Amino acid sequence: MGLSAKVKIINGAKSNPGHSISVAVGGSVMSSFFQKEPYYTGYHVLILRPKIKLTNNEMLYYCMCLRANKYKYSYGRQANKTLKDVKIPAISDIPGWVNEVKERRPNKNSFLNEKIELKKDNWMSFNYTDIFEKIEKCKYNNAGSLLKNGNDISYIGAKKMKMTLCERLKQIKVLYRKGMQLCLLEMVKAQLAMLPIKIGILSALQL
Repeated sequence: MGLSAKVKIINGAKSNPGHSISVAVGGSVMSSFFQKEPYYTGYHVLILRPKIKLTNNEMLYYCMCLRANKYKYSYGRQANKTLKDVKIPAISDIPGWVNEVKERRPNKNSFLNEKIELKKDNWMSFNYTDIFEKIEKCKYNNAGSLLKNGNDISYIGAKKMKMTLCERLKQIKVLYRKGMQLCLLEMVKAQLAMLPIKIGILSALQL
């Protein structure tokens, strides 16, 4: 539940104020994002506005604190009624390093200065079995029960028309897959998983 698109301002539709936190209370429960500018939201999103002035870094820190409560919820247990009861640190308890961290923006420059032309004259059709051993189904399809604190392994899940890193989790050896594998959605989109991953529902194509 980050930025989905840039849209035109709709007359009569009230936008949410900038410098606030949007929190998903359904779906990907407790996903929390700092919004610098005014914005519109869909359903199952609550907005948190600070009562006193907080820096951008402090707002991001509270997003992290809110996300840390994700393990308490699942797709069947939402936070629309209980968000107000979630415990987060007091302003006086914000660590000193929070405001010392500098914002880093990704480098959009190309790694290569030269344009690479693909030589397609010799391309030919092939079966996936000529390159890969087999296509495996996902090993787990209950993402909610996997959302536990941890930083051992990545959980890869399907998000409508794309596949994405959903969470970092504790490792369960019987569920993980090795890295350097292609992950496919049922609409035949593929991504290369470089590191060991835990694959969620719809991440393997059945042929």
